[in-house]
Amino acid sequence: MTLAMVDVASLTKKQNDALRIGERLACSIAAKRAGNKRFVVLSPFKDKGAREEGYAKLPWRFRVARYEIRAELLEGHTSRSMAEDYEDRVVESLDEALRLMTKWAPSASFEPNGEVGAPF
Repeated sequence: MTLAMVDVASLTKKQNDALRIGERLACSIAAKRAGNKRFVVLSPFKDKGAREEGYAKLPWRFRVARYEIRAELLEGHTSRSMAEDYEDRVVESLDEALRLMTKWAPSASFEPNGEVGAPF
């Protein structure tokens, strides 16, 4: 499914299942620089740790990030300090997150990050 077609109602079961357990969704898009990979990543999170009291009742929030990283760095340990053009935004709803992803990667497909391999 491409991002241009996405709204909350059109998410696949696999995408919904990933988000439900807090897994990131990601897509790889064309990089601006030769030798780089570019990612757009949706990361669900809550404002407390999973073992803290009240965690289950908290709403999910979402961070949408985009960045590039040199492809050869993906073979080892990575950190955000290695990213180029890193930009992120925190939004309060999945609808907002999907709209931002559509803006940043209008024709890309996205999957649970385990299949895409965005490092952060």
